[in-house]
Amino acid sequence: MLNSYEIMMLEEYTEQFNKEDRQKEYDLAAARIEKGEPVAYILGKQYFYNMYFKVTRDTLIPRPDTEHLVDMAIKRIPQNGKFADLCTGSGCIALTILYNRPDLCAAALDISEKALAVANENAEIWNLTDRFSAICSDILSDEPLSDEFDAVISNPPYITSDAMKDFPSLVYEPKIALDCGDDGMIFYRHFINTLTGHMKKSAVMILEIGYDQSERILKLCNSQGLSCELHRDFGGNIRVAVISCNGFTRSE
Repeated sequence: MLNSYEIMMLEEYTEQFNKEDRQKEYDLAAARIEKGEPVAYILGKQYFYNMYFKVTRDTLIPRPDTEHLVDMAIKRIPQNGKFADLCTGSGCIALTILYNRPDLCAAALDISEKALAVANENAEIWNLTDRFSAICSDILSDEPLSDEFDAVISNPPYITSDAMKDFPSLVYEPKIALDCGDDGMIFYRHFINTLTGHMKKSAVMILEIGYDQSERILKLCNSQGLSCELHRDFGGNIRVAVISCNGFTRSE
């Protein structure tokens, strides 16, 4: 049984077809959804932060909780700054920030060339190509970021391999964008232990984190003498960590 959102989206989707084909296309798409395929992949787009973004099976589907990450970045990145969006996927995070902050420029990094191709298409859709650079990079093994950035933003893979088994619907999305091994902390350890040492002293790092990872994030930050603010999502879970070089703090 489709929910009201899926019905609304399918009705919008079928408007592109001739009247004679609409019901057939609706039924085909509905059958795919009932088998578990996300409606965003059928439509080829997902709404996010009052915008929409092209998505494919090479990109993660943007979630509402990630809007908190964007909110924080819009507020915290310095005027006329440049930021890096690590694990950019569809580019939705960087492009939403740029759309709402015309003074900023972004470098969007991802290991997947196919995902970056989608990100570039989204930049063209929103006329942001002049302030958006897509870069193919293995963030965990390539040279650390230079100190040119005023902020580092990321929604990296953070679901453990065991937890992935509890979410069968995620099989449709790219595993590389979700699965983060035994403890889900690989990227966070690299970001906090390595990348922060190559950032400007005035720079800020803003990360989306898993609901059960905040204590480990705080411990990592404390070990590096970093400040860490924690912020909750719509469901009341701690979802965003704001990290800077101002010494240890905690807020929720």
